[in-house]
Amino acid sequence: MRKYENDIDYKGFNIVIWNDSGKRVFAIGTKDFANIVFAKEYVDKVQDKQNAYVDSEGVYRWKSSNRVPFDDMLECWALDSDTLRKCQEAREADDSAFIADYKERMKDYEPSDEELYEMRAAFGNDATVVNVITGQEINLNERGDNMAVMIIGKGIQFSLSDVLFSSPCSKGGLCEDPNCSTAVGQWQKDKRWYITFGHAGFNSRANNRNGYASEAKAIAAMRKYLRK
Repeated sequence: MRKYENDIDYKGFNIVIWNDSGKRVFAIGTKDFANIVFAKEYVDKVQDKQNAYVDSEGVYRWKSSNRVPFDDMLECWALDSDTLRKCQEAREADDSAFIADYKERMKDYEPSDEELYEMRAAFGNDATVVNVITGQEINLNERGDNMAVMIIGKGIQFSLSDVLFSSPCSKGGLCEDPNCSTAVGQWQKDKRWYITFGHAGFNSRANNRNGYASEAKAIAAMRKYLRK
């Protein structure tokens, strides 16, 4: 049997505290809540109704964003079943239109150098990042065309794709010169060194992940793979 303990006024709502067989219950009208936090959250949601408006179709929308509130909020507003259904259908239609528009805008999307750099920093150089909405896959193992490197020895600046996929040694099979001046290059984005295409170790795990901390280490790794 419930015994009255106390009541609290919160934003004009009376929250009654009952002791129900040793267990506290917080009630607002006919609604019971397990604790005072849930009871106050309910009051806040009810009062949020003043931040919404009703459009010409009888759908409740937020004044700030024109979006339809979620069901837990709508249910606190004691709407009739027909109005609740209209709101749910309108929200689903809005979501579908938003996703369709997003897919259209993203169909030709190509990540910038900065975005690729941030993705590699977050997920690693071997990862494939997938946009869960569009399904687009971005292979972080592929270097971008406009990521600049400097080939030490010649002082010539190339893009990574030029160096890694069409370097001077890439057209004649594996370069067996351990002192080749274009065997390694430094990526200016992360200041690390990578073995270039056409040289031993180019496709190694270490080279594909993070490269090497110095030119000497990259050359040493290339020579090690060359000896194998």
